[in-house]
Amino acid sequence: MLLQERIRDFAFIDKRKSKIDTKKSNPELGLFFFDSDKRVKYKIKDSGKISDYWYHWIHKDDFRINTVRAIRGYDFVTKEDDVVPEGLKLNAEGQYQIGDLVLMKCPLEQFLKRKLAARARSNAELQATLNKFKASTKIEGAEMEDSQLNEILGELTKV
Repeated sequence: MLLQERIRDFAFIDKRKSKIDTKKSNPELGLFFFDSDKRVKYKIKDSGKISDYWYHWIHKDDFRINTVRAIRGYDFVTKEDDVVPEGLKLNAEGQYQIGDLVLMKCPLEQFLKRKLAARARSNAELQATLNKFKASTKIEGAEMEDSQLNEILGELTKV
């Protein structure tokens, strides 16, 4: 099984809403265990968002880490966070790591703003392409009515 498939099913526990089993847990190592009947568990495949953060496993290479930290506002998930991965202890640098991936988080509002900006750029590019197509067909004498174009392209013309 690929690592990407394994981490999709990885569980996260909300420490605020769960009861920590103090006998099994070792907070210094970032290793927390919870009473099974009193734990609030999430899966990252359930959209990746939990509370006010978007969680993501990032490849641990300095360039990639520095990029997501500086440009996208991500930060490492640590033992002090309210949401921690289930049954995973910290590595030597104080990060939750599986293979060559480390767990990072980004404020959900910031993540959603980036996604909305990307969608707006995509829609603008699509509209520009559509306008260029209309202009070129007009120049070539093969201009199409908007209704014909809508029939051919369907939802794409409703940008």
